[in-house]
Amino acid sequence: MSKPKKYIHSKHQISNAELITLSSDFFFKNLLCEKKTEINQISKYKLQYEYLTLPTNWNNPKSENLSMRIFHSNKHYEDAKNVFIYVNQGPGSIIDEALGNKILKELGRDWDVILFDQRGCGLSQYKLSGELLDFNLMTIDQTVEDICAIVCLAKSRKAEKIVLAGCSAGAFVTTKFSTKYSDTVDLLYIDGGAASSDFINLTNQVCINKISEILNSITIEKLAAFYSISEDLLFHYFVVQLCVDPMAKLPVWKLIVQKTLEGKNILHNYCKENIFSSIYDDNNNQLNKFITSYRLKTIMTCMEIIPSERSNTLYDFAAPNRILISKLKTEFKLKQKPFNFIDGLIKNHTKTIITNGMEDYLIPFEASKKIYNQMSKKNTLLLGFKKKAHVALHTENFGFIIRLIKNFLNDTRKSTKEMALNYNNAVNFD
Repeated sequence: MSKPKKYIHSKHQISNAELITLSSDFFFKNLLCEKKTEINQISKYKLQYEYLTLPTNWNNPKSENLSMRIFHSNKHYEDAKNVFIYVNQGPGSIIDEALGNKILKELGRDWDVILFDQRGCGLSQYKLSGELLDFNLMTIDQTVEDICAIVCLAKSRKAEKIVLAGCSAGAFVTTKFSTKYSDTVDLLYIDGGAASSDFINLTNQVCINKISEILNSITIEKLAAFYSISEDLLFHYFVVQLCVDPMAKLPVWKLIVQKTLEGKNILHNYCKENIFSSIYDDNNNQLNKFITSYRLKTIMTCMEIIPSERSNTLYDFAAPNRILISKLKTEFKLKQKPFNFIDGLIKNHTKTIITNGMEDYLIPFEASKKIYNQMSKKNTLLLGFKKKAHVALHTENFGFIIRLIKNFLNDTRKSTKEMALNYNNAVNFD
């Protein structure tokens, strides 16, 4: 097979059709809206929800309080012997009771699995004194302190062992927690995470190479011109497809590359549903139910996850969020503070399992390696899962991962490594 041609940046003639592009206007039009009332507590779990009272600003404990919703998967959570705390991805995804129940079933009856709505999201308090929660308080650092409060709650109920787990953006938070409070938990599980926002530059390059390989001699510029879509937007579409399931999406890519009517409909429907309607539902003229979660996603992504400088690549994986940064700086007086926890990882001596898919193009496996390389090898295990994309826990490897966590919690790194080596879908790195 001939070597794939790299993208050659050139402007092609756009047809008379209106060019579909990324715009910040739509996002800012809806950024300050309140959430819909459709996010409800599920009645059959009403005794398993709990609200914690926490400071809005952990740097000022006398600041006004907010309430944070947490969910206990175990109906008898106050008597649970062990606790598994799960940090949602997103950032800002709301409590998924079904996931908590699934984890509990695998762990056993003597466990409680805790999930929570991050500050400003779901049914955690989002208004204080009639105002929406300050953007400056929706940060990784503040969320780490919220988790510490949940850990303290578990300890007050005499939990013997505590596991803290996070996936994707939740793994960023869990990784930062490990640099400050790792000794307060018994095991950390980091899935699809990174210790520095510079992972995005790595993502950009990996995606450029993979998309170039799949498209082969077809340039993204010519495809974008044919579909009257900006090149950055088309690149963003391909990245999203890679992150979900790279192999399953190849037939769809073919339809687009071959410039078929079906391919055009797929691409334009994607733009309509994911670029323009993610916040606002035009059909019903009302906000979608995840509006407050989107506030957190927009702020944390723009101001903490997007690096200050991008690598020298033609297309920008973070373009949908990067275009908002200047407005967030001027209109909301926010400072861009890309996260970097790398140096602090040496402080973590708690048992830690790090996993990710070997074909993750959202947060490449290399980012997991960088976390692993900074931690004590006596207490840390790194696993990659074959032919899997972003977040290993949400694949058919779920049961094995939970069993691996239980084994490492109660046994040695050596025995846990042997367990991993006997699992065909995993690759161990030392």
